Order: sequence, then structure tokens, then C-alpha cells
Amino acid sequence: MKPIKFKEMNCTYAENQEEELKSNIINAFKQIDEVESIYVQKYTYEWKVIILLNIKKHDDQLMDRLLDIEYDLQNRDEDPLLDFSYIPKIYNNKWDILHPSSLPIFERRNG
Repeated sequence: MKPIKFKEMNCTYAENQEEELKSNIINAFKQIDEVESIYVQKYTYEWKVIILLNIKKHDDQLMDRLLDIEYDLQNRDEDPLLDFSYIPKIYNNKWDILHPSSLPIFERRNG
């Protein structure tokens, strides 16, 4: 039997934990019809989560729902720290507002 190196096991655990976190974020926000897509920027101890919305002006009720979901995700006491931004459709090209290192984790398919 070949011994398992700690570094390899830790890497696999980290990858599984990352996939689970992505899944938790997607499952929490995909139920909101106004959520068009979700992107993340990964840093060592933080994920910047960018939620692109399909609305053009502020909606108090929608923001309450989004912030409730954010609160639930933040209270899981897991690493990394999550920092959320909610951006309405006030842009022509989403890459004008997204950082080039942003990774898509969810895109709503219309139709």
C-alpha cells in the first residue's frame, strides 16, 4: 500500500471544499429570477462574489432577498471570507465592469 502524502490529500480536500462552496453559492442565488450570472475572483483568504442582475434600477425587496441569502452564506463560518457585490444591468459589456480574473460560476440560460 502506497502512503498518502499530506500535501496531496490537503489539495484534494481544498478542491472539494471549493466546489462545495461554489455549489452553495449557485444553489442559494439561482432561485432568484433577477440573478443573471455569478462570477468570483479568488484571493488567498477571500472570494469576491459578483452577482450580475437583469434589472436596471434599484429594487428594495430584491435587495432584501439577496442580502438575506448573503447573510446565510456568511454565517457558515467557513473559509474563505465572502465579499458580495450586486450589479444591475447598467453596462453594455459585462467585461467593462468585471475584473479579467473573474471566473463565471453561473449563467442563466434564457429560453
